[in-house]
Amino acid sequence: MGADMPAFSDLEKRIIGNIVRYHRRALPSPKHSSFALLNPGDQETVKKLASFLRLADGLDDTHNARITDLEFISGNGEITFRAQTGDSCPEEIDSIERKKDLFVQTYGKNFRLTLQDNEAQMFCMEAAEQSLHT
Repeated sequence: MGADMPAFSDLEKRIIGNIVRYHRRALPSPKHSSFALLNPGDQETVKKLASFLRLADGLDDTHNARITDLEFISGNGEITFRAQTGDSCPEEIDSIERKKDLFVQTYGKNFRLTLQDNEAQMFCMEAAEQSLHT
């Protein structure tokens, strides 16, 4: 890792570097040398933290802060993120659908995003349905 971060040990820098690497496209894999060098416990830490970072990135896909509040609910073998939104958010819904994979794989639970704003929720549901039919 090229950044000078004296507050962190070499191991912590490797963990942070892996979290950053996996927050966008690729999923952690033992084929990736930087991930393979970590012990199993540190690999699990990377998976857990990267999965949340992927979701956070997806929740602000447009960088317009459409999601104004978020509640985390766990139960019945499912994790639900209940989001409050003040605007329509089809891009965020599409992004979450693409980025939830690591979270589901890591935690072994179904993932669901629900929206609290009724107008935006109806728009987002219609947009999601349209994307399924195209």
